[in-house]
Amino acid sequence: MTQLLGLTDLKKRWGIDGGDYTPKGIAYMRKREDFPKPFMIVNEGRTELWKLTDILMFEVDRPWLRNVKQKRARVARYAWSKLHRKEG
Repeated sequence: MTQLLGLTDLKKRWGIDGGDYTPKGIAYMRKREDFPKPFMIVNEGRTELWKLTDILMFEVDRPWLRNVKQKRARVARYAWSKLHRKEG
């Protein structure tokens, strides 16, 4: 049987309820070209569902999605690069 995840499941999986991943971050991930397409859409088009296996494949190259320490390090590197970017 295929295990399905909804948006609430992704938020919990990626730590939103723990306060470390923002709704804006989830929305950004969903807009990515390489984000898995929903397996099905139910509830009159209001609820998207993804296969767990598709989400696991997406997470392979994005360990920061499930690891708070790696996410914070990634954010710090991004902020540092913005602060130290040379103006052309």
